[in-house]
Amino acid sequence: MRRHRDVKPFATSVHAAVALLLFASFGTAAAEVAPVDAAVDAAADAAQAGVPEVEVELSLDEAIRRAVESNQEVLLAQADQRYAESLLSEVRSVLRPSVDLDLDYTRNIEQPVFFLQQDGEVREIQVGSKNEYDLSLTLTQPLFDARVLPALRATQLNRDAALAGVADRRAAIALATRIAWYDVLLAGEQVEVQRQALQQASDRQRQVEELYGAGTAAEFDVLTASVEVDNLRPALIQAENGLRIGRERLKRVVGLPPTAAVRLDGDFAALAPAPSLAEALETAFATRSDLRALELAAEAQTQRIERERRSNLPHVDLVAELRRQASTEQTLPEDLVQSSNAQVQVSVPLFQGGARKARVEQQKAHLDSNRLRVTQLSEDIRLEVQQALLNLRAAGEAIEASQSNVARAERALEIGQVRFKNGLSTQLELSDAELSLTQARSNYAAARYAYSIAWARLRAALGEPGVGVP
Repeated sequence: MRRHRDVKPFATSVHAAVALLLFASFGTAAAEVAPVDAAVDAAADAAQAGVPEVEVELSLDEAIRRAVESNQEVLLAQADQRYAESLLSEVRSVLRPSVDLDLDYTRNIEQPVFFLQQDGEVREIQVGSKNEYDLSLTLTQPLFDARVLPALRATQLNRDAALAGVADRRAAIALATRIAWYDVLLAGEQVEVQRQALQQASDRQRQVEELYGAGTAAEFDVLTASVEVDNLRPALIQAENGLRIGRERLKRVVGLPPTAAVRLDGDFAALAPAPSLAEALETAFATRSDLRALELAAEAQTQRIERERRSNLPHVDLVAELRRQASTEQTLPEDLVQSSNAQVQVSVPLFQGGARKARVEQQKAHLDSNRLRVTQLSEDIRLEVQQALLNLRAAGEAIEASQSNVARAERALEIGQVRFKNGLSTQLELSDAELSLTQARSNYAAARYAYSIAWARLRAALGEPGVGVP
């Protein structure tokens, strides 16, 4: 009996410490307090001001949709896409004719003169009138420019790379949203685990008080049960606070106002067969938008090299001009003299001081850099996919182990409660059974969370939201 008195206070403190550690280990939403301090304060201010909350039922798909639509990184990528589209339109315009209209008006305050020598004398001849009008309409049509087609291909590839960049940003935002959504789900599970632990301790406290009233339990047992109940309250408070912080962070990610009351609609990812490493790598290399963007950039660079190589070839343009002119003493001309002409202009760059060769070398250096980035990213993708698959399989095994362990812990607690009620065991044994059940439930929630996060990261690593991914 003396041994139990020495051990019970230690078990009580261990019970509370383990409960706190369990939440600290699995409540990842609480680890990111700083980014959501402003949102929490805003929500508190809104509550104090009496602003009514708007309840929002948020499924995982809805959260991702909201986040992608409102995220600034996605909006920036879309702006880059529009810029690439405008560049493509500009390059295409080189192939089309251009038309220029010019109107020149000259007021001769003193009319110009020129000198003519005749019969040994220099004569001064005045030309023009007080008002000179010159109206010209010029049509220019490029007939041959070897640089245009490589430039057009390079710009098209840049446009496609910008589209891939938008998809890459959306994938990154989708992953961040999934993690934030599962963080809230885990925080809610941890709150429920701590509530059940507190309820079990409270039930045991009432049972010990009844035994004490009947004279079959000591005052020490009552005090010990009360201490255990009070030691579990901070863990529940911390879990509830972690849930509030997780919700505020999720609202910030998806672009909901601080006054919104979020209610999740959904559950952790269900166990599903994982693809093989070969299948996963094949999918990733075929669909990863970030890899596609780098590959397109490298292809565009080869076209820029070709464009620079062709810069010393002839340029041929057709130029047609319609001109109307007038020279009159009156302010407005009564008649305009019309003339027209057409010509073919050929321009051949003969020597540029080595500038063309230097530009080619510059573009080759950029091409080498882009190819190295493609190689590096391919290696990173391979490692990312391998790690995601390993984490997924480990998390799946942890779910199966922890799920059966919860059932065993619940059965052990039932037996312990019966034994304690019949006086066949001590309060310490019952406390250990409760602690084991709390830990088993926390482990199960954490395993389901880890499995869902592993699927989310595998989904991002594959770059493809389908193919057997829940």
